[in-house]
Amino acid sequence: MGLFKEVKCGRCDRRYSSIRGRCPYCGARKNRGGKRAADHGNRQLHFIGGTLFLIVVVVAVIILVSKSLKSAKEPTPSPTFTVSVTKRVDEVTATPRPETTPPVETQEPTPTLTPTPTVTAITLNREDFTLSFIGEQWTMTATLTPADSNAEIKWSSEDESVAIVNENGVVTAIDRGWTYIVCEAGGVVEKCIVRVNADSLLGDDDDDGDSDDSGNVMLSHTDVTISASESETFTLSVRGTSATPTFSSEDTGIATVSPNGVVKAISKGTTNIVVSIDGMTLKCIVRVK
Repeated sequence: MGLFKEVKCGRCDRRYSSIRGRCPYCGARKNRGGKRAADHGNRQLHFIGGTLFLIVVVVAVIILVSKSLKSAKEPTPSPTFTVSVTKRVDEVTATPRPETTPPVETQEPTPTLTPTPTVTAITLNREDFTLSFIGEQWTMTATLTPADSNAEIKWSSEDESVAIVNENGVVTAIDRGWTYIVCEAGGVVEKCIVRVNADSLLGDDDDDGDSDDSGNVMLSHTDVTISASESETFTLSVRGTSATPTFSSEDTGIATVSPNGVVKAISKGTTNIVVSIDGMTLKCIVRVK
């Protein structure tokens, strides 16, 4: 089927399109008034069919171009995640997942430690003293270094059959002998010797039952240690007689004694306080530190 009329070659009688100048089969020139196709009905049908086909092709092209232009003009819709995100939030809110919500660890508070009082040294008011009869008492004192230490002071006796000490440092003679009075504070320990002369108790009788008045006269202290830096003093007295004693110091540069028996530390060293009474001479050792 062709769009143009056909002519018939005058030489080979074959048909070809009228737009050609020569026969494509034998090469003869087209005769302008030459032969034409006998079947005019076929030529008309070919022309109509070709025209309809051309129209269909043009319409199809127009439709495709129109659709392409329309698609290009319409904006591409952006994806939205509103529904999915809302759903995920609802799910997490309704049912928390342990793996996405780890438990919060609770940290225990650090306990506050109470500092232990520091003690570097203990100074006692006595290093060595004597108790001359059962029941006699002497009060021990302790000075801690540093002075602002609040450490607890603990007293004890190494031999409570000789002497005991209470929580306030009061020492009491129990029986003849000697022992250590121990002071402890802040891990530091200091000791003092206490001597008890219990065989010279006032009112004790000799083994033979006879009374010896001279044997009952005794000093309240026979061996005392005091501090020169603190100008310590103690009172020396005589028991077992109503006579008036006379006191003197063998070295007043170390310790002095008043007429009433008050002994005072002067400087470091050791001396004797001499007591004269009823023709007897008694002595008390004084150790000054």
